[in-house]
Amino acid sequence: MTPEQGCVEARARLPQRSELSVPATSGKFFAKAAASAADAIVLDLEDGVAPDRKDEARAAAIAALNEVDWGGRIMSVRVNGLGTPWCHRDIVEVAAACPRLDRIVLPKSSEAFDIRFLATLLDGVEQARGGGRPIGIAALVETAKGVGRVEEIAAAHPRLETVIFGLGDYMREMRTPDTVVGQPNPDYALDGAANDQWHYALARIANACRAAGVRPIDAVYAISATRRGSGPPPRGRGRWATTANGRSTRTRSRRSMRSSRRMRHGSSGPGRSWRCWRGRKPPAPARQARMA
Repeated sequence: MTPEQGCVEARARLPQRSELSVPATSGKFFAKAAASAADAIVLDLEDGVAPDRKDEARAAAIAALNEVDWGGRIMSVRVNGLGTPWCHRDIVEVAAACPRLDRIVLPKSSEAFDIRFLATLLDGVEQARGGGRPIGIAALVETAKGVGRVEEIAAAHPRLETVIFGLGDYMREMRTPDTVVGQPNPDYALDGAANDQWHYALARIANACRAAGVRPIDAVYAISATRRGSGPPPRGRGRWATTANGRSTRTRSRRSMRSSRRMRHGSSGPGRSWRCWRGRKPPAPARQARMA
């Protein structure tokens, strides 16, 4: 077994029931994130950061990974996409300076080449720094091309640990804007039966991941109003994560946004994790937010 495969297997045994994403420029949230019950934390350098603050965000992410006590959580950094002016520096500088880093989240992953390119960069960085635990990859699939090639993406490289469905950008690329994010839209129901307009993409990603032996992760759930202590949305999808004991569990990802509108659920602030549910009666639907 290669070091990459061993590290992937070790992290795959960790529970990933909830994930909290924080823009790297929002340093005031780092302590709250570290104190939260989330199993995984993502420091965001991409959509959550304005173009003129990219360098500042990169430096803040490096400092946070090295200085904040994150406990045993899975720590990731979402870099800027391939082809942007910031991607190469994001990958090289963060990977070289942060031994605590577990994964790089690569947005707009559209083909196997994207994963292999990132893996090659990580090979060079790890050789230059003289070892340390290998860094994994999380592919963020959020384009029509990515969904169409998700089977090759999921099997692209041993460093790949998870594939995440990026619903917001996928809606935009499919030219199907919606006001409901993270649960079925009742307007899409057929003859009164519940339906999910994103079921094809979700099922294809899940199947590709199970076939390749990597973990699939569902999209975010966005609402404008906070419901204290409530359960998940009605008919809400769950993430296809696996707990440490090997059982599948339905979970949610969550990320902070630059605006006051936050993708959140069952929480009163950025320091609280999303709650897993199973076998309980879903609550009444909350007021929905139009995604910016």
